[in-house]
Amino acid sequence: MPVAAGFGALQQQINANHLQVMALLGQMQVQIGQMQVQIGQVQGQIAQIQDEQQLLPMRLYNASTSDTAPLRYPAGLPQGHPLPHTRRDLFELTGKSSLLVDVDVANIS
Repeated sequence: MPVAAGFGALQQQINANHLQVMALLGQMQVQIGQMQVQIGQVQGQIAQIQDEQQLLPMRLYNASTSDTAPLRYPAGLPQGHPLPHTRRDLFELTGKSSLLVDVDVANIS
């Protein structure tokens, strides 16, 4: 009988350990899922940074060019009306837009 009692206690300990291991595995799976979500978010942020970096040379050129030089736009963007061709066109467009806003505000008052 003492061997059977020892075997039963050992079996109970094995079962308890098994339950603990299964619970820990479940927690690990949840944490792995959370990490995968975070990795996806970081990948999205990296893609956004890369997109911004690709536009930076064009933006720097447009910011430093003369008022009569043609503006540059991202590849694949159809150029022409209504997009301004030069910085001067852009300033005029912005000026007209601000006048429309002033008129709308005056009508509201």
